[in-house]
Amino acid sequence: MNIAQSVASAMEFIIRNKLSNPNLKLSNILFNQLWDVKLTDQDYRDFNSIIGKPVLPVDENNLMFQYGLLLFSLLTEKPATYYKDSDSDSIAEYLPEGCPRKLKNLILQCTSAGSRPTFAELSNNTALFDDIFFEASIISADLCIALWENMGSNAIKWEAFLPQLCCALKIPFDDLTPNTLEFLCLQQMFDVDNNNGNVTDTTFGRLIKCIGPFVEGTEIIDQVKALLEMPWFSGTMSASEAEQIIQALPNPNRAFLVRFSSNTGEYSITFKQKNQILHSRVPVTAKYNLHQYVKLLQQRKKFADNPPSKFKSIFDNNPIPNQHFKYIFIR
Repeated sequence: MNIAQSVASAMEFIIRNKLSNPNLKLSNILFNQLWDVKLTDQDYRDFNSIIGKPVLPVDENNLMFQYGLLLFSLLTEKPATYYKDSDSDSIAEYLPEGCPRKLKNLILQCTSAGSRPTFAELSNNTALFDDIFFEASIISADLCIALWENMGSNAIKWEAFLPQLCCALKIPFDDLTPNTLEFLCLQQMFDVDNNNGNVTDTTFGRLIKCIGPFVEGTEIIDQVKALLEMPWFSGTMSASEAEQIIQALPNPNRAFLVRFSSNTGEYSITFKQKNQILHSRVPVTAKYNLHQYVKLLQQRKKFADNPPSKFKSIFDNNPIPNQHFKYIFIR
């Protein structure tokens, strides 16, 4: 929703100042190192638009249709360029069953043949995007509750949990699934080895809290794999364990690690500053995520080193790839 809201605000600015007549599509949305949204246009038809002079009148109604297709692509991860202006019904048919109601309505309003909202209305309506995110969280919570009701226990063996998880997410499961890279990463994230081979409601809740939302499809498992690939992530550990690791490094003043706090179940960052080890809770929200926060911290404090990743062996051993996981998108 951060991407969708940022694009709407940028479009409102462009239209209000008559800077260009842009071609709004996914390939024209760029990000900086902090994942801030930047709009560009690789299809300029008037040189004046490059230097900021007024161009031909902007067709906001058509741009709003393009914005609706953009929302569709962000939701479904499918290209929407083959849709025509009169095909709102066909777009509705391809929206996933668990799509938040307000997001579905917004997509249909933007792509309808009738009256469409303006970018000024959308950019001023921050509550709409917050409501969509909240609704997605409720859908996630309902799916979590249904999964654990089927378990009937506060802790369940990993071998029994995995088929139930795949069923809830509607991901195919077979004999090779437990040995694929993505699910080996998930096993580590649930800290199964330190919980007697179990997935607990505590470790499950922590995963949803920090990485969710928990929705059908492969996204949450993709997020886990992407996180474990980060050299600065150290999984679950106490503050004292983190301090020992930082202190043992050759240059502890330029090192840091990110971990799941064993007390709060949230992300914490551990680093040394002026001969003192500090622990700071990482503010992870829908708009300002963990990866953004770490990049910003690296730039400000000039961090250069990380402890050896405890998950490196998972990727080095080249486990079986899972054909159902085709992309990685870092939240």
